[in-house]
Amino acid sequence: MQKNKKSRISMFGTVKVLVFAALLCAVSGVMKLIAPSGDTWRISLENFPIIFGGVTLGPFIGGAIGIAADLLGCLFRGYAINPFITAASMSVGLVSGTVIWLFKRQNKIYELVLAVFLAHIVGNVVIKTFALHAMMGTPLAVLFAERIVTYLITATVECIIIILLLKNKAVKKGLYRLTN
Repeated sequence: MQKNKKSRISMFGTVKVLVFAALLCAVSGVMKLIAPSGDTWRISLENFPIIFGGVTLGPFIGGAIGIAADLLGCLFRGYAINPFITAASMSVGLVSGTVIWLFKRQNKIYELVLAVFLAHIVGNVVIKTFALHAMMGTPLAVLFAERIVTYLITATVECIIIILLLKNKAVKKGLYRLTN
């Protein structure tokens, strides 16, 4: 293979992008494994790698990271795979990537904040809450109350981390080399 040509893999881009996405998936799976949790709640940054993948690599790769991370997390924890929970994880990557894509990747702070909060609202507060209600029968009011508070705090922390990472010159350079 010539040195100047990039090796491409379908719609997901280069091999480097695929490897980075796999790394983000693994980090999310490990974060899910070490997170303290109850029956209906979990305090974790497991969605951070999914959102970071969506924001930096696009909605399709973000969605794929979400699917793979959920399946990996189920494997690690010994949970049965629930397609609605997996869809919620996928939507976190899709929504975060789509919001950034709609703004043409200008990476303004308000875009990142909107992407992170919308991803959590759609994926974790709406879809996953209804899935947990259907699975466990916990009243929706109880689920919504605890999940809104949990994900407002989580989204705030993740916003700060993502903003700091994207302002870092080394991270910017690495992402540029990864995607160009």
